[in-house]
Amino acid sequence: MIKYTASLLLIILCLLSTKCFSQGLPLKLYWSGKTDSAFLLAKETIDKKRIVSNIELGQAYDFMAEYSLDNNDFKNNLNYLNLFFETINNTSLDSALYYARAAHYTLLYMMNDSTDYYYIKAIGVFKRVCKKNQDSTKLARYYSYLGNAARNTLYADVHLLDSAIAYSNNTFLKALHYKRYATFLTDCINVDSEEKWKDEKVLAYYKKCISYSIIAETLATKIYSNKKSMLHASIYKIWLLAERYRGHDRDGIALAEKAKNALEYSMKGPANSEYAGICSWQTSIYINLFDKTDSIKFIYSAEKILLKSIPAWEKYLEKIKGNNIKSMDDQYSVNPYQKLILIYFLLYKATNNSIYIARCYGLMEFIKNKRTEKNASCDFSIANNANKLDSISKICLKKNCAIINYFVTSGPDFLIAIVSLPNTTMLIECSNNKNRKISRYFPLINISNSYLLKNEIRSFNKQMFELYDLFFSKTDALLQKNKITNVVVVPDMNWNGLNFDLLQTDSCAKNSILNAALVRKYKFTYTISGENLIQSFDKVLTYNQLNVLMPEYNSSYYTQLHSSNKLIDKLCGIFNINKINTTNVSQFFEKNKLIQFLGHAKTNNNSAEQYLILNDTANISSSTILKSNLEGSCYLLNACSSNFGKQECYDKTNSLPHQLISQHASAVISTAWPIDDKENAEFLAKFYEFMALGISSSDALYKTKFYFAKNNYSPTMWGAYIYYGNDFYLSKKNILNEYLYVILIILFCGLAVFVVFIKRKFKKQTD
Repeated sequence: MIKYTASLLLIILCLLSTKCFSQGLPLKLYWSGKTDSAFLLAKETIDKKRIVSNIELGQAYDFMAEYSLDNNDFKNNLNYLNLFFETINNTSLDSALYYARAAHYTLLYMMNDSTDYYYIKAIGVFKRVCKKNQDSTKLARYYSYLGNAARNTLYADVHLLDSAIAYSNNTFLKALHYKRYATFLTDCINVDSEEKWKDEKVLAYYKKCISYSIIAETLATKIYSNKKSMLHASIYKIWLLAERYRGHDRDGIALAEKAKNALEYSMKGPANSEYAGICSWQTSIYINLFDKTDSIKFIYSAEKILLKSIPAWEKYLEKIKGNNIKSMDDQYSVNPYQKLILIYFLLYKATNNSIYIARCYGLMEFIKNKRTEKNASCDFSIANNANKLDSISKICLKKNCAIINYFVTSGPDFLIAIVSLPNTTMLIECSNNKNRKISRYFPLINISNSYLLKNEIRSFNKQMFELYDLFFSKTDALLQKNKITNVVVVPDMNWNGLNFDLLQTDSCAKNSILNAALVRKYKFTYTISGENLIQSFDKVLTYNQLNVLMPEYNSSYYTQLHSSNKLIDKLCGIFNINKINTTNVSQFFEKNKLIQFLGHAKTNNNSAEQYLILNDTANISSSTILKSNLEGSCYLLNACSSNFGKQECYDKTNSLPHQLISQHASAVISTAWPIDDKENAEFLAKFYEFMALGISSSDALYKTKFYFAKNNYSPTMWGAYIYYGNDFYLSKKNILNEYLYVILIILFCGLAVFVVFIKRKFKKQTD
């Protein structure tokens, strides 16, 4: 009896607890503008999930997903969305809402093909359930998220945001959706010429954007009368963007100040990225004013604002470390360091003061190293960065080379380069947005490669000339004047796989690609940062053994590389060869090894991973590489497209060469596109022939390229190979020592036979 009584009491307590929680579901508090109260209730509900209903738990997860998204915590946003999905019926409006939110998430923060999948899924579920459930709040949210995802349909579904506003049934929701619609409209007014503002459609979008921003502000003020809230800040931020696009600079600056004032209450919290973003957009307005007036005071004002935003940005980075795919992106507009490079570049142009070259160098190195080094720090010291530039110039003097450190700014777009020569260092504007959109040219790299592989030479020549004009034309004459043929490129991570060898100096080359290719004039090598170059310059390594990792492929999916196999057998007669067992590839990750990989490689389209394939089920992944210290090791990755890296939205380019060099490998040779086994074996045979002559690795690669180019081999064969890092040498077998060893064995055997003969003869005489 006591047992049943206790059970009954427990059930009653659970019901009471459920009833208690049901009195104020977190989303209802949130929609009324009580975010802090909603957060506490949601956390409490999740902590006590065993004694609350599935509906209430789902409401808590739903709120936490919304809250995480508002605060740019994208990993938790996705985690809570998935937890929310586990609490709902797949045939409910909640399910359609989940898919719409997933489409919104993947579009804005992943930018991959998943958006279409979730978009179609959301519409499909909604068609089945829309008549069964008329919850206006859920309908408003569904249309809002799906409307934002409509960006993927090139605005064909913009009307969905009208539906979101129509179904918004409280002040907060209405303000949120008017602001979201205004955000959407800024996409339609981002025009780059005054002429386009004469288009009545564009002007109508602008007027509607401002009108909706005003409505959103009025609604938000009904909830927060002091105009200090995240909602106000986000409204003013979108509003200032619209005024910035329209050229209303003074209005934009005033709105930026209002947005920053609205954030005062939450500056100790996760709103720091919002603050940095507002400062960055305000800075863009000051740059516009500088362009219009040539008054340098606007640039100094912009610098002051950006420096002030750095602590807020750093707090944000610390908070979301490891959680956020946007954590350190040099393109994204909220990053103050990226915009500071632009500011110092403009100050250099205006004053011709070399201190700004040092400022730019320090920030460029910080961004490039931040991608690969967890604790990279930014050094604003002019003296220290000037000393580093001096060290690079000394390397140029010693090697008689040029070092070109590229960087692409945004808002506005400039392609700049710090060019170091034996006797001088200069900051060059390769191109700016007045003539062209830099970002438009990055896809040309892969497109040009595809033209080459398809043998569409005219199209290839034309586009590679455009890339030459963009990246190299301004430095070409300078290098010729200084009689420099050795060039080290430090690329911006925005572009990957561009082989400068094939850049065309003549857009109308009638003969072979080689006639106009830069490979005729220069030997190009690459590195990931100036710091890496300084640290590794004196570490020219000599290896006595070549370690070969060459998998045996036994499936139809991965073909066996017969030509490469025969090549290694031939090399055994020239070098000391150690064949790595594919069942134990630990030697691949050891220090002080020269590793030749001959096999297949692939990139996972749904993640940031690259793989060197060992068999159908085993591989070497890029994440494994990033756990190793590869100091003193060099890698020859003779696999299809082993230089190819995936540019994740808001993240670094993560190609295998970058990853290996970042883990302190000394050098990496990789390929920019798929290679043929037979051609690759022929190429490597010539490369190792040069290495056997005692030639350095980078010179051997260059001579090999030029050998095949001069002998009319297709550029698809010799143009694929790209060299990252420092030089190394490979010693031949000491054949003389082997002969001596054999002679000694023969002499020893002969001596043994002689001794036996003497003993037998002596024994016969004594007998």
